[in-house]
Amino acid sequence: DFAHQVKAPKVIMHLGATEFFWFNPARAVDNYLEAHVGEDLSADPAYRKVLAKSLARLQKRMPPYWENTKQGLAELMPYAEQKGVKLGFENREKFEELPLDADHGALLEELARPAACGYWHDTGHAQIKQDMCLLNHREHLEKNAPNAIGFHLHDVTAEGRDHHAIGTGKIDFGMVSTFWRPEHTLVIELSPRLPVEEVLLSKKRVEELVAKRFG
Repeated sequence: DFAHQVKAPKVIMHLGATEFFWFNPARAVDNYLEAHVGEDLSADPAYRKVLAKSLARLQKRMPPYWENTKQGLAELMPYAEQKGVKLGFENREKFEELPLDADHGALLEELARPAACGYWHDTGHAQIKQDMCLLNHREHLEKNAPNAIGFHLHDVTAEGRDHHAIGTGKIDFGMVSTFWRPEHTLVIELSPRLPVEEVLLSKKRVEELVAKRFG
């Protein structure tokens, strides 16, 4: 309703998480990552074992939470269409958050309301998930860009902290920009702790990428 009142055409949504009362499997993953900050874990067999075990526990517990989420969205879609607001389902950064990265396409296909919803890509979240060995940023965009309605743009430091100035971290924004389309909404989403100079530099870099992409 508020989005409709202020004439905002899109609203970004976080779709919840799988909850664990005891022994959240995300802790094992987080603990390993904290002990190996900045390391490439893609070929680390010990980490792969931790990740596989944690994913199995997550996928076993997830179904009722995911079904509740989808049911709620199905009820919300007609109202969003009535109000002329498109919902963007954002990719999330935490291990247990929903949707799982592989499920975005299936969710939109199941809802079957392209006028009312789409995929919202957060560059920092995708990089964090890549560092966790849960996805490949480029491949994730290749799969989901056809359904994308917008982007949150921010960089990730070598230590894994996001919402940093664009071009100061690990993300290949040249690659990301190849997936932009004229109808996309591009939002620079930076930490309020950044100095004004870094905010302006981020804006300049995005403008340069837009000019290169669209002429």
